[in-house]
Amino acid sequence: MQINISARKLNETLEKIGNNSLDTGPFITEHLVPPFHDYWSVHLTSPKYKLSSCMVEKTMTTLRTAIVVFLENPDLFENNYDNITMTNHETLTLLGYEHKVFLNYTRAKASIGKNATFFSITRHPIDRFLSGYLDKCVAEASKDYRCFGCNEDLKCFLDKLYEELWKTYNSASREYDYDLAHFAPQTWYCDYRNNLRDFIILDYKNDVNEVAVQLNGVYEKAGVPKKYRDIIARAIRKRKSNKSQAGKLERDKLERHLLADDSAFRRLLQIYFYDFVVFGYTLPTFL
Repeated sequence: MQINISARKLNETLEKIGNNSLDTGPFITEHLVPPFHDYWSVHLTSPKYKLSSCMVEKTMTTLRTAIVVFLENPDLFENNYDNITMTNHETLTLLGYEHKVFLNYTRAKASIGKNATFFSITRHPIDRFLSGYLDKCVAEASKDYRCFGCNEDLKCFLDKLYEELWKTYNSASREYDYDLAHFAPQTWYCDYRNNLRDFIILDYKNDVNEVAVQLNGVYEKAGVPKKYRDIIARAIRKRKSNKSQAGKLERDKLERHLLADDSAFRRLLQIYFYDFVVFGYTLPTFL
């Protein structure tokens, strides 16, 4: 299930990328950050339901982590299901759950066997970037080592991110870097180069009800009981509603600033061009 792009269109796009025949206008292809560098993959599995979720930063990773912990250990919540949204990455270690987390698609697949359900979530590239920038470069601005030390200078950050992505790609590096792990193109995750067609790809929406419906479909396919799916849907709606109210003014302000700076916006599109075309998002037409 590919939310924004049909299987046929996806195959055509991947073929054109593979043989360098994709029309990348108005950009020069050689100036675009290439897709499908296998930089970072985190697969969180639920063996009970033969389910694996690949975590792309800024696509509900914390909440999805919490949901998997709940699915594997519903009794831990003692009917206080609001606590689902309190689970975080550290909880995995505390629960001894880290053995169900894999940094490799092949190992994740081997761990849960045949007829498994693999899914991931994509997000509109601009929306994902703005969310990440506000979180990591503004809210955490006191940490000088974050965001390449650009001190909330958006153009500085985008230029340095562009340079670091190219260095990483050219050296075939997979070394973890905090900034790169949070801002790398979505095509750089999950070993999509080899396995994209194996995934159910959901589209992160600001419409909380649509997010809940999409995830419910995945969990239903995996055989999660309706009782648990209803609990998960309530947790999604509660958490998304709270978060959507929190930073809208700051996000809108940052978006206006980005769109008003032609140089910064062009750099952003050079970084995330292939996220648009691979996952079926419409490129801006006013360039």
